[in-house]
Formats: sequence, structure tokens, C-alpha cells
Amino acid sequence: METEKLLLFIKRKLSEQERREVLRWLASDASHRERLFELEQVYGLKEQERFADKERVDYAFGRLESRLGLTRKTGHAKKFFRLYSGWAAASFLAFAMIIGSLFYLKEESLAYHTVIVPTGEHATLLLCDGTKISLNAGSRLEYPTSFNGEQRCVKLKGEAYFEVAKDKKHPFVVDLQDIDIKVLGTKFNVRAYKGENCWVNLAEGSVEVSTEDGRRHVTMKPDDQVCYTTDHRLLVESGVDASASLAWMSGGLKLHGLTLREIANILERKYSVEIHVSPDLAGELFNCHFDSTITLQEALKLLSESGRFKYREKGNEIYFYNQ
Repeated sequence: METEKLLLFIKRKLSEQERREVLRWLASDASHRERLFELEQVYGLKEQERFADKERVDYAFGRLESRLGLTRKTGHAKKFFRLYSGWAAASFLAFAMIIGSLFYLKEESLAYHTVIVPTGEHATLLLCDGTKISLNAGSRLEYPTSFNGEQRCVKLKGEAYFEVAKDKKHPFVVDLQDIDIKVLGTKFNVRAYKGENCWVNLAEGSVEVSTEDGRRHVTMKPDDQVCYTTDHRLLVESGVDASASLAWMSGGLKLHGLTLREIANILERKYSVEIHVSPDLAGELFNCHFDSTITLQEALKLLSESGRFKYREKGNEIYFYNQ
């Protein structure tokens, strides 16, 4: 299959007949689906003017070109591909750590992707409808190659910032297992890791949050924050600066009113470590602000200087305990 046709498929610019031809081609072989997945990831990334490690990026880019059957002579790679510089190393090689898989529904052989972002990494995707999603460490997103139904549905476990493309006829729905988020076109952040409270912060537009059983729902406005607790309470707070919830996108952390256990979970994902919190400390509330340059050791020192606990390190494990 020609790369140009696959790119047009990703951008939803094919005729119905051509789209069905691509779907049949995808269903015929797993390697075809892997090729489309890689191509979609690269196409959806945002170009930056400078890279911290340009030679490394060029090397990785050349390897991907080869796998996709492209050459420098065609000139198509420069025309269509936009690389994204990650927070960790500003290197395209970070994408080698993102695990992609595909599964298919019988109806029209629609392709679905699953993207898993490891701890210590971030990723950015551009969906076929123009929606941009930034994924935090330890997150999992399932989304279709194309949206053909009445709604545009994705499933998330973890944290993500959504910039949803407007489409009044096709609402965008984020399935978080316990709650659903429904929007038409807006910007919001979601943190929904397994076993933790779920947080929704709205930056722009309007969002409707509803429980799985449909009995409780709330319509959010900018700077509203919704928390769905592990004991199934739906809490709403107004006047919460949404920018604080987006600090992770630039590598920083703004943590307000979180328990020590919740903060430990965030540090585990950011620094790829395991933190053990003494049960009598787990519920202690903290407020802290870490910039993007802070190291794990600096973060631990600042937290412990509160005087409420001490810590010790043992290899990749950290222990928080009483004075």
C-alpha cells in the first residue's frame, strides 16, 4: 500500500471506496497494521525547531523511514513527517518504549490502537479527527483508526491532556471505566490511574462528567475540578486554576491537597521507582511545587523537610517512615 494513501487515510481524506480498500488491506496482515500504527504515530507528532540530540534523532528517523519503505530520494518523509521532542531526552527514540497493538472488530474491520506509555516517559498523539492527546507516564489509551459512529469514543487508564477537535454532530467521549466524559470540542486534563481518585480539570469549553450508571452527572465550566473518589463520591470544586494540573506536561509538578500516598504514586511514575509509605503517613496532606529540573533526590529532600516524615533509599526502592 502506498504511503501517500495511508497518510490520506489517517487524515480522513479518502473516498468511501478507497477507505474500504485500506481497511481490507489492514485486515489481511498484521504487518500492515503495524506499519499504519507507526506511520500514524509519527504523523501525529509536533515538530520543534531544535532538538537536544539532533544526530540521534536523525538516526532514529532514518531507521523508521527504512521500515516504512521510504527513501530520502522520494522527499515524502520531509513533507509529511513531523517529529516531536520529548520532555525526557528530546529524542524520537523515546517512541521505541511505547508499545502499540491492534485489534479488529468484525463490523467493517475497524482498527483500534492501544498505546502504553512506560513510567518516566510522555507521548503525544494526533487522532484522525484532529484531536490531540498528550499522555503522561504509566498511561494506556485505546482509540480507533477512524470514527464512524455517532460518537468519537476512546478509553483511558492514566493521565492525559485532551485538545478535542470540534464536531457538534459527533460528541467525543472518554471512557474511564467508572465515569464518562462527554465533550463537543474543548481542552481538559484527566488523571485516572487504577486504585486512585479520578480528577478532571477543565481549561476551556464545557465538559459533562457522568457516572457509569448514569445516575449522577455534572456539567463543568473552565477552572472547575471534578473528583470521583475511590469510595464512589462525585465532588465538584470551582475556581481551581487548571494550569496547575498541566504542570506535568512541561516536566514539573504542582501538587495541592494530595495525600502522601498519592504524591508517592506520582513520583513512582515520574522517576520509575517504588515507594513504600508507612500506613500512618499515607493519609497526610501535602502541597508542593516542583519545577521541571528537579531530581528525585531533591524532591524527596524537599518533602521530608516538612518535618512530618523521614525517608531512606535502598536501590530502586524508597521508604517513607515516621520520625
